[in-house]
Amino acid sequence: MGKVVQLLALMGLRVTAGGLYQAIARLAIAAEPTSQALALAVRRSAAVAADETGWRVGGHRRWLWVFVGEAVTVYLIAQGRGYKQAASVLGEDFAGVLERDGWAPYRRFADAKHQSCVAHLLRRCHELIVDSVAGQARYPHAVRRLLLDALAVRDAHSDLLSGDLSDAGAVIDSTCVEIDDDQIRSCAEADEADEADEADEADEADEADEADEADEADEADEEMIAATEVIDLSVVEIGFDQPEPSGCEERPTDEGEELSVGAEVIEPTAATSDDQSEPFADEERRDPDDGRRLRP
Repeated sequence: MGKVVQLLALMGLRVTAGGLYQAIARLAIAAEPTSQALALAVRRSAAVAADETGWRVGGHRRWLWVFVGEAVTVYLIAQGRGYKQAASVLGEDFAGVLERDGWAPYRRFADAKHQSCVAHLLRRCHELIVDSVAGQARYPHAVRRLLLDALAVRDAHSDLLSGDLSDAGAVIDSTCVEIDDDQIRSCAEADEADEADEADEADEADEADEADEADEADEADEEMIAATEVIDLSVVEIGFDQPEPSGCEERPTDEGEELSVGAEVIEPTAATSDDQSEPFADEERRDPDDGRRLRP
């Protein structure tokens, strides 16, 4: 209520929260006859659509009811969601058409003619079709077609049904037909054919996507092959005459010049024979610590 006080203050009207509560109480007393007249109009309606949903009043759980009659709509905020609350508006002896969902308290209106909400029925048909196996979908498909045909009849004769409802029975009788097993089977086959066509279209779209992906992969392979053809690959043989790797340098020496292998300095020794030169060549390429052969 404090927010309402602030809103009214922006409009130049100064009032306290307590004053608003008292004003609402006085308005409720004054509007009681009007509320009763609206409820009576709903009770006298030939058809009423009723529903309820959760509501909050001061943080407490309540239920908002709605009753839609021929020319009037009544809302009710109540503490419960049962037959007692519905009967307070409809009356226990309501004998018109009661359009409602599957909530159990509505079934206690024994004198009423009950019409289940078509939207709920169509939703249940869809669920049954989705969960069905093989031929189990035949009857949900047939019921679905029947409901859709009924809605089409309603829309085609909306001008008649919105006026004097005394002729509604004649309109329904003249347009409704008996559904036999052959018609049920044909309806189911028609729906299955539609579903098959949709599945085929989806498969064709998937095949087209796969073909496009395959073409792209082939183009990528061709580009890779073309790129490798222009690359000149050569094999370089590494021998003793190749430059030494980092950390191990060797260069030709003159007489009296030091020979450097890594960090070790080796004094050149004059060879007296071919047999003596070979051990020297072998030793200069071995690690002095572990004797491993040094890579040239």
